[in-house]
Amino acid sequence: MTQSYSRQPDSRELRSVPAPASSAPVARPRIVTATAVLAFAQALFSALSTWSVISGLLGDAAARADVIDGGTTTTAWIGAVAQVVGIVLLLVGGARLLAGRGRTALVVGAAVEIGIIVYYLITSNLIPIDIAISIFFAILPAVVLVMALGRGVTGFLEARRAG
Repeated sequence: MTQSYSRQPDSRELRSVPAPASSAPVARPRIVTATAVLAFAQALFSALSTWSVISGLLGDAAARADVIDGGTTTTAWIGAVAQVVGIVLLLVGGARLLAGRGRTALVVGAAVEIGIIVYYLITSNLIPIDIAISIFFAILPAVVLVMALGRGVTGFLEARRAG
């Protein structure tokens, strides 16, 4: 006859037992949602300005002259294409960030947007209103970039990778 004795573990043994791995999804912090929403807003603003540039380039000669403002049609098209690339990267990056899949596209998209603004600053006639508008448009992608590279987003993405 076999006898089994059941013994209750004492409190020291319970503390040494590792907690079971949780398969619960990692909650998305508000900073992640805010970063993605700001990226989507920047994509919208860029889309509106891109629409304006492209419609001016495709319009009559007076509209084209207003769009290129001392530059060439080629540089205006390069800027418009770069803006489209930035818009796509911000949209894809925001969606990927919300899904917890990474932030590379978002960071590159924000950097492209800032680069476009710097390009426009360099190629503009340095009229104070142009400088003010460029600085205004640079604020949102700069905020998105700082937030995307911040501790809150980094912690969320690391937890998603580990989980």
